[in-house]
Amino acid sequence: MRDVEPAQWHQHTAYWGHVGIYGYHADVLLRWNTLPHSPLEQIEKLEQLRLIEAALSVDTAEQLEQARAIAVGQAD
Repeated sequence: MRDVEPAQWHQHTAYWGHVGIYGYHADVLLRWNTLPHSPLEQIEKLEQLRLIEAALSVDTAEQLEQARAIAVGQAD
């Protein structure tokens, strides 16, 4: 449906509209354009996926230590 004009949606399927509201700190928004476009963002055409994919993933002990170091740095 992403390639179908909204005025034509009713010809393809029944649908519900959706409104999403996201809140971001100003510093995040100021850095938004410095983040690389993510493949999932481009596929889904959802710009919020850029931030999600750029976020630190904590899957290993080393990544946990990195996250802790960042958290301590932000607390100062």
